[in-house]
Amino acid sequence: MNTSSNDIAPGEPMLLVIARWVIGSIGIIANSFVIFVFVYNKTYKKSLSLKLLLHQTVVDLIGSLIFLILYNIEVPDGTAGTIFCKMEFFFFYASATSTYNFVLLTVERYIAVVHPLLYRQKSLSGKITYLSLISPHVCGVLIMMCLPIFADVSSNEKKCTLKEMNAVVGILLILCQFLLPICIMLYCYVKMLIKIRKTRIVNHRFPIEFQPSARIGAQRFKSDLITTLILIACVYVVTVSPIHVVMLVHFLCGCLSYIFMKVGVVFLDLNLTINPFIYCMACKDFQRGLHKLRDAIFQTPELETQN
Repeated sequence: MNTSSNDIAPGEPMLLVIARWVIGSIGIIANSFVIFVFVYNKTYKKSLSLKLLLHQTVVDLIGSLIFLILYNIEVPDGTAGTIFCKMEFFFFYASATSTYNFVLLTVERYIAVVHPLLYRQKSLSGKITYLSLISPHVCGVLIMMCLPIFADVSSNEKKCTLKEMNAVVGILLILCQFLLPICIMLYCYVKMLIKIRKTRIVNHRFPIEFQPSARIGAQRFKSDLITTLILIACVYVVTVSPIHVVMLVHFLCGCLSYIFMKVGVVFLDLNLTINPFIYCMACKDFQRGLHKLRDAIFQTPELETQN
């Protein structure tokens, strides 16, 4: 089975080549900018959720960089080609790590919203933070470790294939990388939305002047972050579905369209690229950090002139 689009074949559509360069470049620039804003304003120190968002952006940046390098170079001949094909593991590993980092972020928000007492007890331990940052990488390695085992160069043409990979392994890969994360996210979002709706119904029974301002701020933070996560989840389903649908069809009937597989890989990188734009639209903490950065850039010269 071919899972790669890193060979630039003469008959390959120019639109696909341009899309790889554009999406990969935008992913690197956009994720780098988000990292700068988060670090400059120290936004990630506010909560575990924002630490996981920063971690997500770092992983997405690495994945976009690997995509831009691997999928725009022709596959070498001989042993170098075999090594090259096995190296595509790093892109799929970054994609899987990004997925499970987002799953962990969703679960963290689920516990904070649905089980707040449990969340406050567990969030006091620094070990939870380190475990939360390491776990997605472990999942990424375990899920994608089959790729370097089976990856090799096709004997007929210079394309990367997964030789001798049976349908059982492939379907398990789809289940772990696609269906399981979607099921976890769907369950958590439904529970969180139900809990937020019940909380709002209770709060509406009391005048707003009798509600603590800290409580109102915490509820707004939860709502804003959940909105951001739901948008990211919707984008995830749209961008990750194509490649898994193509893989599932291949494992079930043995037929595979190489052009669809190449398009699927581009959509996979699009998932790593589009998150920064969601932060700009929906994440209030990122917007506040962006405003602080803008003020620091454009107001400092005025102050120096006045002095």
